[in-house]
Amino acid sequence: MQMFDVDAAKKQLLPEKEILHKDALSFQKTIQLGDRHYQLTIQDPNARRALADWGSWTMLTTGLLLAALLGAFLLLLSGQNQATEEINSELSAALNKLKSTQIKLVQTAKLASLGSMVAGIAHELNTPIGNSVLTASGLAYQTNALAQAIGTGAMKRSSLSLFLTSALNACNLISRNLQRASELVSEFKQIAVNQNNELRQHFSLAQVISETISDFHARLHEASIVVRAEIPEFLQLNSYQAPISQIFHALFENALLHAFEDKTDGVIQISCHRDPKMEGWITLSFADNGKGIDPDKLERIFDPFFTTKMASGNVGLGLAIANNLAVGVLGGELEVSSKPGVETIFLLHIPVDAPLDSTALA
Repeated sequence: MQMFDVDAAKKQLLPEKEILHKDALSFQKTIQLGDRHYQLTIQDPNARRALADWGSWTMLTTGLLLAALLGAFLLLLSGQNQATEEINSELSAALNKLKSTQIKLVQTAKLASLGSMVAGIAHELNTPIGNSVLTASGLAYQTNALAQAIGTGAMKRSSLSLFLTSALNACNLISRNLQRASELVSEFKQIAVNQNNELRQHFSLAQVISETISDFHARLHEASIVVRAEIPEFLQLNSYQAPISQIFHALFENALLHAFEDKTDGVIQISCHRDPKMEGWITLSFADNGKGIDPDKLERIFDPFFTTKMASGNVGLGLAIANNLAVGVLGGELEVSSKPGVETIFLLHIPVDAPLDSTALA
């Protein structure tokens, strides 16, 4: 085999697998010169040590680089964790502050509502109780005068007859006013609803609505108001029958009192459908084509003692009680919308299976 200069032979290297020997770093290549082939072997006896030194240096450098990268990653991760903890702490503090503010707003609203309610109760009770006290005082004065006349022997038959007539009228007036006060107290009790005395049961919603319409048949006929009810006969609720009836009584009373003044072609439309947004819920619609409700009055329509018919003896508790029953007993919601001069629509959203416990907001 003839040896050739490496640089000259490189130009004619044929692609062939390199062979690395264990005893030394050795490369073998086959070179073609003309029609003859020659094998080129390059050996370096010091290559093993050089390779070992290079491998050690490479491993050391790689280790130091990996250590540096790992340290940088851990430092970055530590910084991110600290930043995340700071952000979470700030978010938690903001959430707590928001909850505290919300609670204060709710408490303020409750206090304002309570103050309005107390003022309304005091105003409503003041008239019958005041009349009773005034009448009783007058009766006491006349009784004392009669006793003095009897004691001095100045009693006359005409005076006795006049006293008896006056006393009878006073007793009747006191009785009527105390009866009115008793009725008001009964209505006030319904503001704080409690269904502990109600029994949840299965019943036909169509039957309840039909019975309610029958209760108002005479007044509706007198006012020339047509009622159209479309309630599926098969619809059964597992709920509280009396509160639903009471809610619709309040809606009919409101419509008869406010909606159809100076109107002879009144129509009330009652319908029911499954709530598309909440499974297991239904929506009852009570719509009239009356005069509607002004926007400034609409936002207060469920407030206790709010009424535009105070002079007619209306207390303004009907819709407030209906709303409390819808939320506190039936576990639902009562909402209203209106177009003045066109219509008013009440929507009662309730579950088919009413809750066993009160869901009224505390």
